[in-house]
Amino acid sequence: MEKVIIDVREKDEFKNEHVSGAINLPLSSFPQDAPPLLENLGDKKIIVMCLSGKRAAMAFDHIKNMSNLSLENYEVYPDGIKGWQKEGKKVVALNNGPISIMRQVQIAAGSLIIGGGVLGTFVNPNFWFISAFIGAGLTFAGITGTCGLAALLRQMPWNNCQQ
Repeated sequence: MEKVIIDVREKDEFKNEHVSGAINLPLSSFPQDAPPLLENLGDKKIIVMCLSGKRAAMAFDHIKNMSNLSLENYEVYPDGIKGWQKEGKKVVALNNGPISIMRQVQIAAGSLIIGGGVLGTFVNPNFWFISAFIGAGLTFAGITGTCGLAALLRQMPWNNCQQ
């Protein structure tokens, strides 16, 4: 039986490193983009993969809700691409690609929080609002799964090649 790997990591992660021949179907757009793709794959063996297995399991939950698919043709690669590499299997890697959006968010948010704290302490206490605003944004992102900073960073010129 022919096998197809569906990688559910985001586009920037997939671009930087993936299994050769894998199809990128990000978890963030999986519910709407998966049904037509999966239906067209027919009776092929589908292996769902991510970085470590968690997002692949979430995608598999979406697959379970698609009543017209036979679950016996689907499996989650248990340890994701990390496990794939640990087993000595090769991946396509772009060593000079941009870092992932989530790492960019962490760097930007951390820098803004530190900057707000330093400026609030040594220049003007009103700068503490920068740290509070970023903290509120991170809390909102955690609760809703929507990150405004990530959306903004995706529009930056260094990330345009990923879209």
